[in-house]
Amino acid sequence: MSPAFIDNDGRLNWRKIGYHARSAFAVLLAIAVLGGGGWFVYSKANDAYVEWRTQDDYIGDGTEAVEVLIPAGGPTPTQIGDLLTEAGVVKSTKTFRKVAIESGRWSELKAGRYKVKKQLPSETALDMILDQKNLVVLDVLFQEGTTLAEQQQIVLKKDKLDVKEDALTAAYDGTKYTNLPDYAGAS
Repeated sequence: MSPAFIDNDGRLNWRKIGYHARSAFAVLLAIAVLGGGGWFVYSKANDAYVEWRTQDDYIGDGTEAVEVLIPAGGPTPTQIGDLLTEAGVVKSTKTFRKVAIESGRWSELKAGRYKVKKQLPSETALDMILDQKNLVVLDVLFQEGTTLAEQQQIVLKKDKLDVKEDALTAAYDGTKYTNLPDYAGAS
């Protein structure tokens, strides 16, 4: 035993041993707390860095089909990304914008209603919007000689056109061509 722990009588001085043991324990505890705290901070910082560096995107082929309307007027990739994020198509506007700009094809995006799937990777969503097969065409065919009242009923019966009867009537009422011309013999 070390002479530091022996008193003048040659016996062990338990007071000195306890004092040094408490000091050693305090040092070891401080090292453990600092090491654990350092490890905790490192792991949180690493997770934050990895999350910041990786793309926030879905993986897979998507789920259910949804229609997205891209308005006319040349929307930016960010605006289109916002629309797709709101519809649940892509996970992040930032990721869609990055994919669209890096591909160099964002200028090919056109206004229209597109049929896409929810929870798609941004690159797949961009490909689907650029594919004209996914463009939803809303068409109405009027036979020659159909009156405005008949045309109105044809439009109202069309399933894909979400038109209210009041709105359609108001649109027709504002036109100057609601009646046949004078040379046709009607008022």
